[in-house]
Amino acid sequence: METVKTAAHFPSSLPHMHHLLALLLLVVAVCKLTALIVKRRETLRNLEAFPGPPAHWLFGHVQEDGTELDKVVKWGEQYPFAFQIWFGPFVSFLNIHHPDYVKTLLSTTGPKDDFGYRFIIPWIGDGLLVSSGQKWFRNRRLLTPGFHYDILKPYVKLMSDSAKTMLDKWESYAQTSESFELFEHVSLMTLDSIMKCAFSCNSDCQHEGLSSHFSGTNAYIKAVYDLSFLINLRFRVIPYHNNIIFHLSPHGFRFRKAVKVAHHHTEEVIRKRREELKKETELDRIQAKRNLDFLDILLCARVGK
Repeated sequence: METVKTAAHFPSSLPHMHHLLALLLLVVAVCKLTALIVKRRETLRNLEAFPGPPAHWLFGHVQEDGTELDKVVKWGEQYPFAFQIWFGPFVSFLNIHHPDYVKTLLSTTGPKDDFGYRFIIPWIGDGLLVSSGQKWFRNRRLLTPGFHYDILKPYVKLMSDSAKTMLDKWESYAQTSESFELFEHVSLMTLDSIMKCAFSCNSDCQHEGLSSHFSGTNAYIKAVYDLSFLINLRFRVIPYHNNIIFHLSPHGFRFRKAVKVAHHHTEEVIRKRREELKKETELDRIQAKRNLDFLDILLCARVGK
């Protein structure tokens, strides 16, 4: 009978548990909001010496009206040294565009800001671009031979060939009255140069890219475009700064899919190059070189370990 009585009274305690849970969530929300307000006040105090354009109390300076770039140029003329840019009510950046300010900033050894970099880590990993401290110094020393003049000199011809391919395409457009967007051509030329110089891979992306970007015949190029767009979108959309919200959103699903495609392509390039290095003739040729390419430096270092 005692057991039955206890079980009968158990459901009546559920509303109290709900109230306790709601109270706990309210306390967490208040603590989080308080921390954000304290952070905002600290940011305002740190940036008070740098005036900036008036910002919306909720959206800051981020308003999707298609005139963002024009506004930044106008603000640069109005504030010739630096000015604040707010992304929402709690995130602010100092836009520095005066040469003396930039020189001072680049000569410092302060830590990198991980706010923007953390959005691209799932794509490029915690490598030389986003790492800091001892890990950065180790990676930088590892790649130092790759920046040797004798290594960079042959890249001039590779980059020249990529630029010539782009100009040949422009020549065909010049014979017509059609207008075209330069950004895609230049970005494909840049990607082509990187693939040739860093991975020794002739992707032919400049010829495939214009059609593949829309038809999907080259999944890697489309993935690169998608990742660039989605990272920029996440940076501008305040709720997407939260990992959970972005992960559950359609854009987050699209981002993870593009990352998977990009990683698969990169791993395939590395796998093929590693297979080449297993051949004695290729390995002897690589070891006989005074300086190695970027990918060969990394693979040989891994083999050495």
